[in-house]
Amino acid sequence: MSSKSAAGKPGKPGGPPGGGAGPRSRMVSAARDLLMTDGYGAVLVPAVARTAGVPIQEAGRLFPSRGRLVLEALEFHWGEIRPFVEEVFSSGHPPVERLRRFFAGAGGFQAHHAGRLGCVVGCLLLRVGSSIPRDEVKIRRSVQAMVTELEGHFERTIREAQAEGTVRKGDASAKAWAVVHYFEGMLGIARIDGNLEAFDGALDRVLEFLGAEPAQAQ
Repeated sequence: MSSKSAAGKPGKPGGPPGGGAGPRSRMVSAARDLLMTDGYGAVLVPAVARTAGVPIQEAGRLFPSRGRLVLEALEFHWGEIRPFVEEVFSSGHPPVERLRRFFAGAGGFQAHHAGRLGCVVGCLLLRVGSSIPRDEVKIRRSVQAMVTELEGHFERTIREAQAEGTVRKGDASAKAWAVVHYFEGMLGIARIDGNLEAFDGALDRVLEFLGAEPAQAQ
């Protein structure tokens, strides 16, 4: 999600931090793709090295552990998503429009990677965060920070929508938590089912949950 159209739909992803096609960049990109297709268990440093065309000895020097490689792949992933999230949740858009842009963009992101990789990706944060061993504390904290950042955008949007009267009053923090975790669960179901039909009507269900005014929900 590194580039954005005028409608806020994410475009094709860019390269990992550092740019270029160096061995570290190729390893991180290949690891992210393996996380998307086959999950945490598939990201073994030698396997990623072969995919990335990096000598195994050099790969081991760059990434002494799988955890370090996975962490960098997640940071690369979130680094692509963050600009899109910040743009669609910009105060330049009305609150309900931000929600529309987010769900449209997320659907476009999923469709792009499904076409590129041949499978539904789902939510990488949820998938990795729920599959890592319990001693991978750095990865867990990183995932928690990313999800919390996303919740913050939703909470601010819901508060502003409440202030202008376009959604029901209530605990904006709790509502943001519920919407983000509904979104995460929807992505999980899409991954399990192997299709993106879970996105159909997702925005309408969120607007209904938030009590959007009929004119806003159309």
